[in-house]
Amino acid sequence: MTMRRLGELLGVEAMSLYRHVKNKQDVLDGMASLLVAGMQPAVAASEASWQQVVFQFARAYRRLIVEHPAVFMAQAGRALVLDENQTALHRIIDTLTAAGFSRGDAMDIYLAGTSYARGFALTDLAHAQTATPLDGFDTDRAFERGLDVLAAGFEQVRMSRHPVE
Repeated sequence: MTMRRLGELLGVEAMSLYRHVKNKQDVLDGMASLLVAGMQPAVAASEASWQQVVFQFARAYRRLIVEHPAVFMAQAGRALVLDENQTALHRIIDTLTAAGFSRGDAMDIYLAGTSYARGFALTDLAHAQTATPLDGFDTDRAFERGLDVLAAGFEQVRMSRHPVE
């Protein structure tokens, strides 16, 4: 997408767009922010375990990337959760620290979860372009199993720092 094409779609001159945005990356950042802001939690943090909150976010993030690959690819190497739109990040960090994780561990869980979801989303996009699916290859099953393994590992970390007496 060029700024000229965007201007055509909006019915304005491309140069007039620069009164509202600095450059094309500014437009892409705005699109990414709107998409991430639209990821509404299905379960209130107060009613959910830390695992449910993290799993829900990872699933939504994976789905967002698969449903909007052009925005994701244009953002390659840039964060989708930008400074002005960190509601999801704060919700996860708050949930994890309330569950007994240190802030550092909470950030590690967030980064591991988002990286994991991005990796699976890229696999989903690659498999969508494959004419012949692999027998027995179920990315949803593998994704869920991996979330369970990540959660079990981080739960071990939490328990080792706060043993039950």
